[in-house]
Amino acid sequence: MKIAPRVRSLATSASGQLVLAAMLCAVALADRNGRFGVGALACVTAAAALALCSARRTRGAAGQSDPARSREDGANLRPWLVAMVAAFLFYYLLKARSFDPVPDLELCYGLAAAALAADLPPVARALARRRIPVEQVRLWLWLACGACTSFLVVYGTPLPLMDVWTTEQEAAAALLRGQNPYSIAYRNIFGSLWLDGVQVYSPAVADAQWVHVFTYPPLTILSGIPGFVLLGDVRYAMAAVLVLAAWALSRLAPAGMRDLAAALVLFHPATRHQLIYAWTEPTVLAPALLMLVGLRRLSAGEKRGWLWTGVAMGIFACSKQYTPLLLAPIVAVLPRARRWHVLGAAVIVLLAVMLPFAVWDFGGLYRGNVVQLMQMPFRLDALTWTSAFLRLGIPPAPVPVAGVLFTLGALVACWPRRGDLTQALACASAAFLVTLITGKQAFSNYYWLAGTLLVAAAFLRCQPANGVAARPGVEA
Repeated sequence: MKIAPRVRSLATSASGQLVLAAMLCAVALADRNGRFGVGALACVTAAAALALCSARRTRGAAGQSDPARSREDGANLRPWLVAMVAAFLFYYLLKARSFDPVPDLELCYGLAAAALAADLPPVARALARRRIPVEQVRLWLWLACGACTSFLVVYGTPLPLMDVWTTEQEAAAALLRGQNPYSIAYRNIFGSLWLDGVQVYSPAVADAQWVHVFTYPPLTILSGIPGFVLLGDVRYAMAAVLVLAAWALSRLAPAGMRDLAAALVLFHPATRHQLIYAWTEPTVLAPALLMLVGLRRLSAGEKRGWLWTGVAMGIFACSKQYTPLLLAPIVAVLPRARRWHVLGAAVIVLLAVMLPFAVWDFGGLYRGNVVQLMQMPFRLDALTWTSAFLRLGIPPAPVPVAGVLFTLGALVACWPRRGDLTQALACASAAFLVTLITGKQAFSNYYWLAGTLLVAAAFLRCQPANGVAARPGVEA
């Protein structure tokens, strides 16, 4: 296999640029765990530039209309995805002994890494002669390994020192007692507004003992309750949702890359931190990917499936405060035949989740989800350009006006045309990355989500017009 043409294809094709941007996000997170660093900031900035370039260059193009080009893109991407999965797994194998003493983690990661041997040419030829469905076997093996590692990570870290986990646990307990989670105060586990020289809370929403707002939408509480009720920890529900997200990305990927798609979610360097610290991005990613699977089928002319697609869109819409930014380009390219059906179902789900809490205590809901965002402090440890300027002694404006303008500029420059779902997702992901690098706070969880959405956009780019996945050839 010639390396130079592969590198050139990765750097110049639209789908290759999206995957390369996702690679850079992963490198940044593996380097600094989502905290500020010059190299990490350079990586995510380059990722944003690549995402913008990919989204802009295909604006208005019918990116899913050429099956031959789709097969070529898929064949060019596959070796790079194999390399990414291998790097992720060996990262975990090298780091496993330094992680918390969780039983059998190394065994699970080692078994998952051993499955990569199926891509070695002699092994691939032998399996092909025996007609063994390698992709399906490896997909379910990796889903099983990912589920085991996810649940073991939660089991092995029963008391993480993280305010997010504490408030989610207390919110679930409050709701089960019949109390409104937006009307109570939460323990400030840090005992201060500052932690390690970094301001983490605004005096408007917290003091040394209590945090007076719940900063997440109601879906965060509702999705964590099964794990809290059954196993005493909301993160078990998040682990299940993470496996669902991996499966959904595999359904979005072209044939021949579905197993790799699941592995990219389950074994990403930042996935472990999503679970340990109870970051809520898995509950954002899963409905987003399920929505994209449904929209791809509707775009291919299928008339069924609009209901669950709308339900997934509604869940995605109320999963986090930033989802309107991600949804706006996608709503603009909804298939005309079922547009209002999907939107109607989404609105009903959105109201069903949000309205009871708004009626219960609108002021508390508004303070936690809107006011707190406006008043949260700038973080010196955030992986943003704002943090870099603060370190140079340049004070930012109270409201990141430049970041808002850059985000709007990205949306305008990359806004999708001609009903291209791939273009819409690339536009949304690129604008999201711009928001992250220019905002007040951005850490591992946000870049993990952005990188996965970039890979999803690349997978959509590799789909032919009829929505049937193109199967990359196996090279000898």
